[in-house]
Amino acid sequence: MRRIKNRDEILKFMEEEHQQHFKVALLLAGAHGAGLATCATVWKDYASTPQYQGIGVLFIILGTGLISAIINYAIVFIARNIVRGALMIHEDPNDAWGAVILQIFYWVTVVVSAGALLAAIGFLVWRSRLL
Repeated sequence: MRRIKNRDEILKFMEEEHQQHFKVALLLAGAHGAGLATCATVWKDYASTPQYQGIGVLFIILGTGLISAIINYAIVFIARNIVRGALMIHEDPNDAWGAVILQIFYWVTVVVSAGALLAAIGFLVWRSRLL
């Protein structure tokens, strides 16, 4: 394994990078949470208002996106700890076990969460044409 000599610079850079990833995960989780809260508010009039039919699809889409965003946040947290741990013992974080797997899971969860958000917005636009 390669040894890292300038770990303080890398730690600072990686912390800034991880903060950006945390912001993305929190924004996606917040958007999905707000969408689910809105759906729950609208759901009380579900039976008496025909234009609200199909709100269950939004629950599924937004719920999937929220779960994905939460998993994404956990992946960023785990990756940050792996990077810090590797740098503290002067090892290359890219050589850490599971680094590639975490990157794959990170991108899969970001794509699923962002895709679910876009799908929910698209579904709302499609349904609003009937109003």
